[in-house]
Amino acid sequence: MKLDLDDLYIRIIPNLKVNEMIAPCENGYSVYIKEELPEEKKIEALYHAYMHKISNDFEKCDIQDIESNAHYKLESLTEFRKALLETREPYEC
Repeated sequence: MKLDLDDLYIRIIPNLKVNEMIAPCENGYSVYIKEELPEEKKIEALYHAYMHKISNDFEKCDIQDIESNAHYKLESLTEFRKALLETREPYEC
């Protein structure tokens, strides 16, 4: 699995009301992750945001469909974790 995270701007935010959120921005997407989450949950939150990006969810209308597709399968999350560790560029999480 090759990750394309170049257009994700990841911010770790204290006291965020949700675990993660993603929003389109001028140069890609801003991803906000709750600072208080354990590292493993931060990776899961980043994966969830990444799935929204690669699924082009910002062009869809049905929120139930969007969220059901963004929730991960265990094997896909394992691949994502491995690819994240193998990437040459350090991504904050």
